[in-house]
Amino acid sequence: MESEAFHKFAQVASTTGADVLQFENCNLTREKLNAFAQGATDFGLKIKRFVLSDKTMESEAFCKFAQVASTTGADVVQFENCNLTREKLNAFAQGATDFGLKSDHLILIDKTMESEAFCKFAQVASTTGADVVQFENCNLTREKLNAFAQGATDLGLKINHFVLFDKTMDSEAFHKFAQVASTTGADLLQFSDCNLTREKMNAFAQGATDFGLKIKRFVLSDKTMESEAFHKFAEVASTTGADGVLFSDCNLTNEKLNAFAQGATDFGLKINHLKLIDKTMESEAFHEVAQVASTAEADIVEFENCNLTREKLNAFAQGATDSGLKVRS
Repeated sequence: MESEAFHKFAQVASTTGADVLQFENCNLTREKLNAFAQGATDFGLKIKRFVLSDKTMESEAFCKFAQVASTTGADVVQFENCNLTREKLNAFAQGATDFGLKSDHLILIDKTMESEAFCKFAQVASTTGADVVQFENCNLTREKLNAFAQGATDLGLKINHFVLFDKTMDSEAFHKFAQVASTTGADLLQFSDCNLTREKMNAFAQGATDFGLKIKRFVLSDKTMESEAFHKFAEVASTTGADGVLFSDCNLTNEKLNAFAQGATDFGLKINHLKLIDKTMESEAFHEVAQVASTAEADIVEFENCNLTREKLNAFAQGATDSGLKVRS
């Protein structure tokens, strides 16, 4: 596509009322993005989410992409496999400053980024005022997270919600991630498909202790976790002072929940809100959910998309009776 076609594409996006736009392998240049930005202005284009996947873009084009995101009022900006470097992110941060870009949610998917670029990504998050930062399949290491933490410290970055998708992270990286979460003052942490183990959870719990991490809510979504990791997750929740715990698609079983309940007892976990999203749970597991809620003294127990049946609810009711569970909601 030539530059003039990008101007017309902005009209197409505006006319069709698109919420999400994705540029993938478009060999984007400053000229092409300038034409799109002008088209967005001419046709009043507004979108919710911008996805950028382009390995060939030069740094100057990233500055212009910040203008595009600002002009369209994008709330979510996603960088996916863009071969991001310190120079490219510096250009985007400068563009965000020049054009007043504010985005609520930044998503980073990039396995090739070097550590120094993570320091600059913290600047991008700070400049755009991001409330949510999501690292997805970034091959995070201790060094990369240390660079991000340093950037966050240097710029006073504060965010509300951290989302982590990373199957390759080792235990020492989880220790460092606790520092990142503490440094940025995150209130909500979400672990999704991280292949969590007892060792990884232990490292995170130690990091939470070392760096004084306190959060309000934990979201756990991991189908591969073994029972022993659930025991350790109760320690994590207790150490961080979490007020709410959400289990989402964790393939919960009686054994996993029993391990979490035992951990809640061992580490004195007390929470206000327990939420479950799990279509695969068997009836016997619902009996154990009541035990978990009772042990953690949850005031609120919430079921969402759990394929509830008479048998499952009967099991929960029996568990509530057996454990003396009392809830407000």
